Amino acid sequence: MNHKFTISMIIIVIAITTRTIDGSHFRGGLISWKYREDKVDITYRLSYTGSNCGDSLQSGEGSLSCETGCDGTLISPLSYYCTDSSVDENWKIGQRTVEVTLDSSSDNFYRFRYADCCWISLVEGGSNWSLMATVNLSVRSDTGLINNPPICSMQPVVRMKQRCSYSMKIPVVDEDGDFVKCRWATSLSGVNECGGVCSGLSNSILDEETCELSYNATGVSGWYVVALQIEDFASRQDTNPLSSVPLQFLVYIYSSSAFNCDSKPGLEPTVADGSIIHIVVNTNYLQTIIASSSSSIAEINTVSPFGMTKSELLVYGTSNNKWYINVTWTPTETQVGTHIFCYTAFDNNREASDQECIRLVVVNDIDECSSNPCQNGAMCNDQVNGYHCMCADGFTDTHCQTDIDECSSNPCENGATCNDHVNGYNCTCADGFTDTHCQIDIDECSSNPCQNEATCNDQVNGYDCTCADGFTDTHCHTDIDECSSNPCQNGANCIDQINGYDCTCADGFTDTHCQTDINECSSNPCQNGATCNDLVNGYYCTCADGFTDTHCQTDINECSSNPCENGATCNDQVNGYDCTCADGYTDTHCQTDIDECSSNPCENGATCNDQVNRYYCTCADGFTDTHCQTDINECSSNPCQNGATCNDQVNRYHCTCADGFTDTHCQTDIDECLSNPCENGATCNDQVNGYNCTCADGFTDIHCETDVLDLCPEDVDNFHTQWGHTKFNTSVIIPCTGGSIGNVLRYCDVDRQWQDPDYSGCISVQIYHLKEQSSLLKSGVGTEEIVNKILDDLTSITYTMNALKTGDLSASADILYDIAENVAEFTDRISENQFDAFTGMASRLLDENNIHGWSELKCKVKGDITYLVKAVMLYSKTCTHIVDSDKPMIEQKENLVIQVGKIGSKEIIAPDMSQASQSWMLESATHIKLPANIFNGPTSYSSTFYRNLSKSFPGGIEPDEILQSSNGSYGVNSIIAAFTTETTQHSLDYPVVVKFEHLSENFSKPICAFWNFDALNACNGAWSTSSSRVVESTDTYTTCEYSQTGNFALLMSPGKAVLCTSITIALHYILLVYLTLMLVGGIQVALMVILVCYRSFVRWLLAACWVVPAIIVSSSAVVSKLDGYGSSEYCWLSLESKLIWAILGPALLVVVVGQGYLQCMRKRKESRTLSSTDSINISYQRRLNRLKIDPNKHIPHFPNEEFIKPSDNREEPFPDYPKETKQNVENSIYNFNSLARTVYYDSKYDKRGYSPFDIPK
Repeated sequence: MNHKFTISMIIIVIAITTRTIDGSHFRGGLISWKYREDKVDITYRLSYTGSNCGDSLQSGEGSLSCETGCDGTLISPLSYYCTDSSVDENWKIGQRTVEVTLDSSSDNFYRFRYADCCWISLVEGGSNWSLMATVNLSVRSDTGLINNPPICSMQPVVRMKQRCSYSMKIPVVDEDGDFVKCRWATSLSGVNECGGVCSGLSNSILDEETCELSYNATGVSGWYVVALQIEDFASRQDTNPLSSVPLQFLVYIYSSSAFNCDSKPGLEPTVADGSIIHIVVNTNYLQTIIASSSSSIAEINTVSPFGMTKSELLVYGTSNNKWYINVTWTPTETQVGTHIFCYTAFDNNREASDQECIRLVVVNDIDECSSNPCQNGAMCNDQVNGYHCMCADGFTDTHCQTDIDECSSNPCENGATCNDHVNGYNCTCADGFTDTHCQIDIDECSSNPCQNEATCNDQVNGYDCTCADGFTDTHCHTDIDECSSNPCQNGANCIDQINGYDCTCADGFTDTHCQTDINECSSNPCQNGATCNDLVNGYYCTCADGFTDTHCQTDINECSSNPCENGATCNDQVNGYDCTCADGYTDTHCQTDIDECSSNPCENGATCNDQVNRYYCTCADGFTDTHCQTDINECSSNPCQNGATCNDQVNRYHCTCADGFTDTHCQTDIDECLSNPCENGATCNDQVNGYNCTCADGFTDIHCETDVLDLCPEDVDNFHTQWGHTKFNTSVIIPCTGGSIGNVLRYCDVDRQWQDPDYSGCISVQIYHLKEQSSLLKSGVGTEEIVNKILDDLTSITYTMNALKTGDLSASADILYDIAENVAEFTDRISENQFDAFTGMASRLLDENNIHGWSELKCKVKGDITYLVKAVMLYSKTCTHIVDSDKPMIEQKENLVIQVGKIGSKEIIAPDMSQASQSWMLESATHIKLPANIFNGPTSYSSTFYRNLSKSFPGGIEPDEILQSSNGSYGVNSIIAAFTTETTQHSLDYPVVVKFEHLSENFSKPICAFWNFDALNACNGAWSTSSSRVVESTDTYTTCEYSQTGNFALLMSPGKAVLCTSITIALHYILLVYLTLMLVGGIQVALMVILVCYRSFVRWLLAACWVVPAIIVSSSAVVSKLDGYGSSEYCWLSLESKLIWAILGPALLVVVVGQGYLQCMRKRKESRTLSSTDSINISYQRRLNRLKIDPNKHIPHFPNEEFIKPSDNREEPFPDYPKETKQNVENSIYNFNSLARTVYYDSKYDKRGYSPFDIPK
């Protein structure tokens, strides 16, 4: 084959929501391919963490390389379009087609490989992944076509509950009808099919022929990888695959307190699992997927073909335990072929249903298979303008009409005869050979022909025996006769034995040679007290009374006279008997018939009819069965309609109708609109068990009872939660979204405005489970590994979150405090790596993106930001146990720095700037100093510096003498620093010296303070000024001394800042008023010049000059929250913020408008073509038209003869108008006439100042 292959690559990627795939959270995938009209479609399906699914093309990661048959990178990077996603499972799937051209190799054999790092954190296996597909583009000898590989699909994550057994079948199909096998991926002979996860799920069992994977989930909870290769073979006997495609997915083993392996959701059989559905190109396919659970269904996840859409999860009908989604798909011409569509349901307990998959076969309109061209039970696969027969095993050729001669390959060996059959053969072996192919020489010794423990020596079609001592002949079957010397006496019989003999003595003799007479009475042969009398070679017994026979063993049978009646059994006893009666009889001789009806066995009023050893019941109407105990079920014929429940009763039934139906058999739909439930002129639309109202304009809600003006508008908050129309002065509580549990609260105030939502009750499912784990640490349960695992999981969960909800912030603070308490009690569980992870997690929670969330949490819950500070302080104090030298240990993160060390004879300064690397700490002058030799002996210390904590920390202050003597309000004007020591015994009154750098220069009146967690009448604590004093203060820094350790800060009064802000607002307003007056003045002049008859609006324009600037200033202040009104250098709008446009914008508007009307006036003067009198005539004519006056009838034309006068002797205008109206009209005409005279007169003068014309009278 000398042509080139063009490869279209469909990239299906399960990715995260960012534009770049998070490579540390790989979740598996597959690579497949399909030949189509001189092209090959190569399919990539890769899985990563993430759940948001957009419509645009998203950038991928990594590259697809060619390992065999070609060289280099084929695709880089792997971009994709999203097709499926799961919020609860945290994955998404995408797809894209890319064309790649390959030069044909000598054997048309290729290997494509996608490899990178890293997998999500696994229990077993390494971090690298590798997916490899084997492609053979040669024409097959059996079909004359290029092979198509098997098609497979699998959900990215399979959940398994610990201690439960699972068996799942991998969904596979082959369009060529080839035999498909599944095997474990390997890394052998330089072909790496699985990276670091070749043994990712140990102790699992894979049936390669049925592709069924069995696993007993007894392993440690966590993530495992299943890495498989799916291969197709021309027949079951072949060992060389035609192609090989990879399939890798995750198994998540989790523990559950409710140990019930059967407690999982179910999928309703709307379409049976494994069904095959044919869809014509460009036609719409619709399927409803229904899931049921004892708890709520959280999500129905799908792995679907490209272009399929999925609806929102909805409650199914009136049921409280069923939910459903609708999926729709319109396949295109390029999607002709087989697609596997899989789906799984998850409930709120994180239990997963079994995966169900169906085959969607896309075909064109013309079905060439309709004529059944395929023979011998073959399956016809319709294709574009043709068909392909998938032959049953044993047949071949285009229409499968030829029986395959399995003997053609000479499978039978050693001269055997091959007998061909349908889909098989058998071998008639030559003598001496056996097995399927007669390849095994028959072991003639297997039948053990050699006797008496002889050794058999196998030969070709024969054997020989090596006899044991004492035997001879061919089979060693002849024993050497040791009896030939007659050793036995007294007529005994000699029995030859192996290498010996035995004497069988004549009756009455014993011993080796039968030389001794036997005493037959020594064995006590006489029974039942009889006396034994010995004889020669015999004895006789004298029996006791009641016994007989040779040994007196027989009791005399008193039953011989048949005393028992009616078939009873007579039981003989010593000197007597008793009768065992047949069923139905009683008494000594069983002569009395028992009345079986005496126990009243017949129920429900039935009549009992006694018979011999039985009875029968004649049932009353409506009952049946042996004892008439069963009420006849009149509901068995399903008389009740429309989903009604049939209640069986005695000899009748009653239908309990489903909601919305009525009548005897529930056949009538109830018209819920009869009660006129819709208000305010709405239209009621009747539905099954309900109705909906089509509201008139201006109304909304279920019954259109709410005026839209009384509602807060629909809104989507920062966490993408949708809030519908809500009545004012109402609080709304809805379930949390985005994978969180709990409820979120939001208030619609009396001004019809939404307040900020309260997410303090929302905790993501993953953080909630971590909180449950960390709460166990309080009881002392756990190890260092468990603590580290909780920290790593919390870091991993929050890593992808830009900003955490308030509930997640509170729960995360609780988790860190639980960890701090645990390691404080068990100090052996702390390490340097853990110290780094704890500090990093605390810094993540203190990120600037979370400042707003911490502010909302103030005083709402226990776990606010003060709780996080307590956790950091407790943990950092415990970390002193891992400091083993005089050199301090420092952890530096983006939002906090922690330094721990030993206090010796030297002065302590924290932070140690020689180790500092964070830019914000290097630029800060804030530090803590501790004098040397103030403690009695060595001790340890810890210090913490918070970058953004002051922005979201509570501002409560304990009242004391210092604050009461200082006027004004106070706020934190420094970063917050903490310092603790192992002991509190020291020699100075104020040992801790803290130098604070001011965050803002427009503050005054510095006061040193520390945070008192136990302050009275305060929420989670307050700032206290006791035990501290100011030593020195400048415009940029203040030095404080403290008599105790704790969390320190500098409080200052923002008085100067308030004054500066006020001055800036006033200047902003005054300048805007000035600019507006300029704009209005220019407009006024322009209108007076342009319009001949101009009505002045000056009083309204002047009012606007004061109101519009006020609106601009107030809006800017609200939007900016006064940020930018004033700075540390000047009292004016900040040049660094966008607020400066609040003055530049209006100024530019004035300039542009002014230039505009100046240009307009200049052009008007240059291009003026109408005379002044013409303009007056036109204006005058327009005025007459507005007054509905006919100038031909009432008033002379202007300016032909004379101007209009009120006293003109013309027909009286407006004869039907009231007097007052006539007077107003005449006055208007007179005023206009005066203006016309003036302009007309002025236009008659030339430049010398006089006119050559007379003015008409």
